[in-house]
Amino acid sequence: RPRDRSPFAGVDTTRRGGVGVGGLDGVGCVHRAHGSRSQRRPPERPLRQDRSTKNRRAVCRVFALGSGHSVPCTRFHTGGRVFDYIIIGAGSAGCVLANRLSEDPSVNVLLLEAGPRDWHPFIHMPAGVAKLVNQKGVNWDYNTAAEPHLNQRALWWPRGKVLGGSSSINAMCYIRGVAGDYEDWAAQGAAGWHWDNVLPYFRKSEGNVRGADAFHGGDGPLSVSDLRYTNPLSQTFIDASRQIGLAHNQDFNGATQDGVGFYQVTQREGARCSAALAYLDPVRQRPNLTVHTGAVVSRITFDGQRASGVTYVMRGQAFHQPAAREILVSGGAINSPQLLMLSGIGPADE
Repeated sequence: RPRDRSPFAGVDTTRRGGVGVGGLDGVGCVHRAHGSRSQRRPPERPLRQDRSTKNRRAVCRVFALGSGHSVPCTRFHTGGRVFDYIIIGAGSAGCVLANRLSEDPSVNVLLLEAGPRDWHPFIHMPAGVAKLVNQKGVNWDYNTAAEPHLNQRALWWPRGKVLGGSSSINAMCYIRGVAGDYEDWAAQGAAGWHWDNVLPYFRKSEGNVRGADAFHGGDGPLSVSDLRYTNPLSQTFIDASRQIGLAHNQDFNGATQDGVGFYQVTQREGARCSAALAYLDPVRQRPNLTVHTGAVVSRITFDGQRASGVTYVMRGQAFHQPAAREILVSGGAINSPQLLMLSGIGPADE
């Protein structure tokens, strides 16, 4: 193909219900060919017409960015640097992956985040959590479809769109999954997900102010603290619960999660300790780690059945970046499956 023609299908510029759509629809994008003036091309053949896309296998790991809105592009730019690993989404999982993978100085890691840097003071101020509700620039701000079991009400579904992901906008309550759930996953075939397998990683990540014990770590990067202030009404609620026979629980991440008590929180010296603060900030100066914010990924590209790169839009330009080893998808419960479907992976009918 001519050098100034994109080998990829178009980038969609529409949004429906807060979630970008495109990719599989093959919507055309603006091209510049042989010095001619840019113009919108009509829709072309979809990137993948094979209706058996649900059977596609790819070397692509899913860890927990959506390809949302994008802008018309004149061409795809390909950076000269080759990255071994491309991580899509700098939330709780993405920040850990960037930290761990870049420990090896022989590999180059690219971390792509659709949102901005976590500069806003309300992010780091625990009392600012209520103010973050109105900060649309750091929140995907999703709403569910009408829920038939809730009298057709739609529910607000906030998701972090910033370095640190939802760990930068949530209420900071430190609570793990129920041990029985992990055992159930393992029983259904998820090897390595027994509670005894995952507990060491919880302990490794945790820096609890109460110190280390059988359930907690004391020197991990994620700071866990007791509340500095408790509302008197909260204590009254706990006292009343104990009077009617509910157990008092001082550690919801200990031997049992049943009971009533105060949460511990992911805070350090009175400030939020997000995944970005815990895992990304200490390693931002590593020469083999590149972090791009404002980078909205539109799809994963393939070489046959192998995931070989990503296309994304940043500062009004479209890029295609190949990956030498792996692409790691860590966009969260909504954006990760959305991106896979936009890339031709998943139920073909959708």
